[in-house]
Amino acid sequence: MNLVSLSIGELLPQVAQLSRSKFSGKISIGIADVADELEWYIYFNLGRVVWANGGLHPVRRWLRLIQHHTGGVDLQISVRDKDKFAVFEYHCLCIAFRRSLVDIQAVQRIIYEACVQVFFDIYQRSAITSGLDFQFQIFGGLRPSEQEILPIQSVIDLEPAIAAARLEWQQWVSSGLVNILVDAAPRIKKPQELQQSLAPNIYRNLQKVIDGDRSFRDISQVLNVDLFKLVKVLSPYIHKQMINLEKISDKTIPILSNSPPEKLTKTNAELDKVQLISCIDDDPQICRMMEQIVKKAGYRFMGITDSVKALAMLLEAKPEIIFLDLIMPVANGYEICAQIRRISCFNKTPIIILSGNDGLVDRVRAKVAGASDFLTKPAPPDKLVALIEKYLKQGTS
Repeated sequence: MNLVSLSIGELLPQVAQLSRSKFSGKISIGIADVADELEWYIYFNLGRVVWANGGLHPVRRWLRLIQHHTGGVDLQISVRDKDKFAVFEYHCLCIAFRRSLVDIQAVQRIIYEACVQVFFDIYQRSAITSGLDFQFQIFGGLRPSEQEILPIQSVIDLEPAIAAARLEWQQWVSSGLVNILVDAAPRIKKPQELQQSLAPNIYRNLQKVIDGDRSFRDISQVLNVDLFKLVKVLSPYIHKQMINLEKISDKTIPILSNSPPEKLTKTNAELDKVQLISCIDDDPQICRMMEQIVKKAGYRFMGITDSVKALAMLLEAKPEIIFLDLIMPVANGYEICAQIRRISCFNKTPIIILSGNDGLVDRVRAKVAGASDFLTKPAPPDKLVALIEKYLKQGTS
């Protein structure tokens, strides 16, 4: 089908009609305003949704959904030149399911929530860019991956997802939140005024995450709070300009290797003897960067993005060195460090605090909490590896 322009009132019935007609293929929904040129896409199989994504932050959405529905498991999926796919996220989800890293119920929830978020974005952009039509195009027979396919049980009905998005959008409209983009990143502009306006515990939690690097959707997941309630609570302080809203870029595709995986030369028993390095950081991107550096240096790696589960995972794996982020929701690095030190098997385990600041106060507090060292992030790979080798050598001497 050729590209056509449709208003929001024409677009949604057209999409629903395609679903009812048992359409298979891809639809593309685009809009261009003065700020952004956006495209959302939805793949169908016989009228039911196979995958949906796009908009301003498709990779951030993918990472949030995977983290939420797998408990932060690192999928460790490599993509090679010979792999043929149109949609990276769907291709990886298929591989993860085939390897039993996610079950069919989690896959179905991921697809459903992605679809709801796509249509919510479309509703919001329609309101903000009033008067602009959507560019709508149909591509029959296309699939998100030529090599991989999820079971038919994973596909979802379209109309419940649209209904859920519409209901959520109506909440925003009735509360006067129309112009607060969910993909915007709040940053505290007037900390003293905001601190005086909020309860101390609420301000402390918000201060850790409202840093201009996380969108409202990111913050909602990190704090485990409802997105609508979060934005509604913050909206008065946004209007009073205590909090600024900033545009942030999407994250890059996390794992994309154009070369085939290296042939394994070590047995499982030999791999178990390789030292394990762990990193506790609520930002999956930091864990992935650390993993690349650590594995390249010849060590095993375990990333932990949920601080609540950290102690249990450390006790099971017993890493030789623990890197620990300073600023995290629920509990900060100092508190987690002190908890780790109370466990007898970790009395002498090197714990290295990671922080974006290199202040003397933070260094002193880290020492008091029981940390072995302090590293400013993002750390240069050579400095990170040198620190690992230093503490591993001390442990064997």
